[in-house]
Amino acid sequence: MSRLANYRHRFFETGGGFRLAQPDYAVHTVFCGVPLAREVLGVQWLNRGGIRESIPPAHAEHIGRTALPHLAALALEVAA
Repeated sequence: MSRLANYRHRFFETGGGFRLAQPDYAVHTVFCGVPLAREVLGVQWLNRGGIRESIPPAHAEHIGRTALPHLAALALEVAA
């Protein structure tokens, strides 16, 4: 989904009456250890548990791009 060199499966849930499109994930072909995850995600200070719980910037961008049209429509309804 995010074209990262490691696997970061997430299911995104929202409130507010809209749903986020769930990302497609590629089939696993390699394993990703902590060193590669730190490099790819840009989080050199995180341990395995922190990496597991982190939200990569590519996923945050997916959430923002998907939610923005819904939030903009809601803002227009409130303004009217």
